Amino acid sequence: MDVQEQIATAKAQELLLEDKTNQVSELKKQIDLKNDEIENLKEQLSEEKSKGFFAKIFGRK
Repeated sequence: MDVQEQIATAKAQELLLEDKTNQVSELKKQIDLKNDEIENLKEQLSEEKSKGFFAKIFGRK
């Protein structure tokens, strides 16, 4: 019975590890998406900073 308990425990730990691995992968994907979003926003900010005063007021590019 002891060996069966150890096997069951090992399988449970393996499932938990797989779940945690999947969570980490999903979080990495989310981080990558947020980093891309940040880069896009930085580019937009840079474009806005480079516009002239009247272009900013009248909404020209």
